[in-house]
Amino acid sequence: MNAFIIYNLILLFVSFFSLIYCTAKNSGIKTLLFGMVLIIILIPSSLRFNIGTDVLTYRFIFNNLDYFKEKTEIGYYFLNFFVKTCGLSFQWVLVLSALMSYYFALKSFKKDYFFVYAVFFVLVMYLPSYSMIRQFLAICIIMYGLSTLTDKSKWTYLVVVSGACLFHSSALIMFFFIFIRKIKLTATLAFFIIIVFTIVIYYFNAVNMLFESSFFQQSKYGVYALNEFGRKTELGTGIGIFLRLLVPVYVIINAKKIYNNESCSPQIVILSLIYICTLLLSANVYIFNRLVDLFMYIPILGVVEILRISKAGYSKVITGGLCFIIYLLLFELTISNSAVGASGGLGINPYLNVFDRGAF
Repeated sequence: MNAFIIYNLILLFVSFFSLIYCTAKNSGIKTLLFGMVLIIILIPSSLRFNIGTDVLTYRFIFNNLDYFKEKTEIGYYFLNFFVKTCGLSFQWVLVLSALMSYYFALKSFKKDYFFVYAVFFVLVMYLPSYSMIRQFLAICIIMYGLSTLTDKSKWTYLVVVSGACLFHSSALIMFFFIFIRKIKLTATLAFFIIIVFTIVIYYFNAVNMLFESSFFQQSKYGVYALNEFGRKTELGTGIGIFLRLLVPVYVIINAKKIYNNESCSPQIVILSLIYICTLLLSANVYIFNRLVDLFMYIPILGVVEILRISKAGYSKVITGGLCFIIYLLLFELTISNSAVGASGGLGINPYLNVFDRGAF
């Protein structure tokens, strides 16, 4: 029960201070409120103890850093090296990685919709941040890079994505986005691509063909085809995937409105298509959940663009409210299904802290 209380209190306080941020006129007050939102999400994350599915693996890397020098990304290695050189414990790796991650994420939020960005960041990304470290930091840096991406700032984007690659190699994929970001898709074409993609994945078993190829098996990722990550995904009711599909599908349906609205970011349409395809992959084979993680921020961007094309007044409130209900439900389900030590889930329930364990 303490996990539900803590995580929902974080959501409540972030909502409160980010809403005030949007109404504040003074730049100094805005800076203070930005700091408050950062502190609210940072402190619980920094004080967690041995919760999060991957945390014990990262602790092992920290304790055996020399062995992992050639096996982990250089940015993450030097983060651990810095902490060790300062004579600090592994807990400080969590503190510093969380600080950098949340700062880049918050800096990527457009000021006019800061409240929406902040609330949906907690709903969509905050809980996974307790499990992921390297990839989550890379994801947040990518978010910042996307927020800077215009025709005049392509080099800034490339530099930022290069920084993300220092912490997780999966960020390399985002270099290719620079070449496809201007593609304009009609809703009809996008759904045709989705249908063809689904047929290739499920009817022709394209993933199995890839895993069985000698090229893949001889690569450094070949091990995933043989271990538990290469297993078929156990879907259960499928309600989680269905709910996650709603926002990106709605974005694609309204592609024309988004392209015709100067205040919208047109790249959200192609991003939504990518997100849907990764979800379909993850529903087939478990390992592709990591690919979905790389694009976990897309629903947040999608909600903002949906609100931009919504008519002012009740229409915008109802649309935002429905999106909030969808992701609040997913948020609560994630907490419920993420017991520490259980197979599957994020391993964040109950919330455990460092105070009585001397982790610092």
